[in-house]
Amino acid sequence: MTTVPVARIINLDRSVDRLTTITAKLDSQGIDWQRHPAIAPASPEAAHAHPLYRPQRMRALFGRDMSRGEIGCFLSHMAVMEAALQEGAALALVLEDDATPQTTKLRETLATLSDWLCQTGQARVDWVHLSRPLGKWGRPLATVGDIQVRRAYRPPLIGSANLWTRKGMQDFLHHVARYGMDRPADDAMRACFCRSGRGAVLEQPLFGEEGSVSTIDPQNERTSGANKLVRMRRKGPDYAWATLNLLRKT
Repeated sequence: MTTVPVARIINLDRSVDRLTTITAKLDSQGIDWQRHPAIAPASPEAAHAHPLYRPQRMRALFGRDMSRGEIGCFLSHMAVMEAALQEGAALALVLEDDATPQTTKLRETLATLSDWLCQTGQARVDWVHLSRPLGKWGRPLATVGDIQVRRAYRPPLIGSANLWTRKGMQDFLHHVARYGMDRPADDAMRACFCRSGRGAVLEQPLFGEEGSVSTIDPQNERTSGANKLVRMRRKGPDYAWATLNLLRKT
């Protein structure tokens, strides 16, 4: 049986209560964890000066700039992936600090799922979204123990809990190297795996979300501006890739 991957928790230095809450829940189920300091740019100006940020593309897709918190979140997820790859990890369980276990059999379920990911090459899965169920864009993929896994041709957003293969992390980082930060992290994950068709979700998510206000962006610096044309420009390619992969049954 594959060892359960260490939970890599993204957490701001000042968010001590959040870390205490999530680690107590993980400890109670025998899940080892590591804290990864979240990245919080000093100001919106500092965030927008990052060399990977693509402001024109972001405005074209969302009608606004990315907020300081969104850029910090994006960079934090990338930093965790880079650390996991450098350590030689075969899998990475990446959690935001508001992720909440939804089962009392978390360790057992993660072990079964991890073993399947490592040993089943034909599954062609490199990213499993663990915190939300799938909508229409998917199909049944496998029954792993008592876990129902579904192919996600257009994965859910708000990924507070993700299980990555090594290839999945590499593919996402390559995607960002090519396209830059032209959308928030969860949208970028969706765009990447709409293209590859190698994402999956669980019928019953293993984690939920506390719904807490962002601690990187506590003042909600995001602005609206997405009209119908902007939304179509953003969603059109994702739907096109999802449709293609659905027809291919990748």
